Amino acid sequence: MSQWSAEEFDDIFSNIRKELYKSDFFEMMKIENVEMFLHFLADELEDADDMDLLSDILHQSLTKYNTWEVDQTLESLSEKGLVRLVVNEEGRLAYEATEEGVLVNEQLQTNAIQIDEIMDINYSHEVYKVTGVDDSIRFIDYGDNYEIIVVPAGKQHDGEKMVQFYHTIFQDYHSGGPNGNYKLVDEIELFEMLNTNYNQF
Repeated sequence: MSQWSAEEFDDIFSNIRKELYKSDFFEMMKIENVEMFLHFLADELEDADDMDLLSDILHQSLTKYNTWEVDQTLESLSEKGLVRLVVNEEGRLAYEATEEGVLVNEQLQTNAIQIDEIMDINYSHEVYKVTGVDDSIRFIDYGDNYEIIVVPAGKQHDGEKMVQFYHTIFQDYHSGGPNGNYKLVDEIELFEMLNTNYNQF
């Protein structure tokens, strides 16, 4: 946007960035490296003109970001010896899994735990049964030994993305009386809790 001054461009870019954070755009689009996406967005804005729609600019930025993310993943897998670059039947460069990569994939498939989702909460279907899906959710192990009560606690920005937090109460059915251990956790900690069989401890 050469017709704009640097100050005008900074103001426009800042307003767009704020709206993206407010609308949870990065979370909905599963953008992990927000800084890199914003870099692509700034480039697209600089090249755009008055007739370009913001939705088109965001789409182009997302396409560039996804390409970059795939490249980073392939580079990481290549460095670990899990994929290699080859020439395919059409004479084009392509990636294929190495023997070690195939073995790792088979191990992951063998050890995979079935993960279900309810109210945006991921949990192990093999470990827990679920009751109540209004304001709170109860995850009860199939042995009826304990339960974890989960209540959404709102979101907070961690500097890169919006993070969901939850109130949790762990109740032991065999403690001999009323009990409950409270803990405030983020979505990652909750995922770990709801994919752990505490009967093994």
